[in-house]
Amino acid sequence: MLPAVFDLLASQPLLLLFLVLALGYAVGRVSFGGIQLGVAAVLFVGLAAGALDPRLALPEFAQRFGLVLFVYAVGISSGPGFVTSLRRRGLRDTAWTVALLVLAAGIARGAQSALGLPSTVAAGLFCGALTNTPALAAVLERLPAAAHGPVVGYSVAYPFGVLGLVLALALARRRWKAELDAAARSGHLDVRFVLVTREDATRAP
Repeated sequence: MLPAVFDLLASQPLLLLFLVLALGYAVGRVSFGGIQLGVAAVLFVGLAAGALDPRLALPEFAQRFGLVLFVYAVGISSGPGFVTSLRRRGLRDTAWTVALLVLAAGIARGAQSALGLPSTVAAGLFCGALTNTPALAAVLERLPAAAHGPVVGYSVAYPFGVLGLVLALALARRRWKAELDAAARSGHLDVRFVLVTREDATRAP
């Protein structure tokens, strides 16, 4: 049964793509202790599919097109507030981001030396730990002959990058929620609900 399914999916990459998307979306909706993986679960399902059968892979066109859509969507969603954020705290945030990138690069270089990893795998680890898919695309564009090394490093580090971020956000949310609850009990937090009934204020222009 399974070999026949794998043969079908290997011969129909679009069917494989939409199956991985559907399963990843469903897995991302499952809550584990109040935490959901969201769209990141799609990558985990894709990694599992590739591990089951090495023939389950998408054509290069689909990979590049997906990257283009990803970068475009990020630009559209982040563009409106980009200039405003630079004006308000751009220098501080930029310096903080550069410092984190330098730190991550140093850790990747240390892991390469300690574990004896090829430089291509270390580059993939750097991209995956930061969950930076465009950076991986830049590495593959720069090193087309060593495509497997960066992809392997990225695939290993990406799940830990996602899970680490999810856990950090969950811990921060619990901490801040406790602080908000304490503020509400002490009377320092004022929450009000306002119902607007004027028709001229609620009517669409």
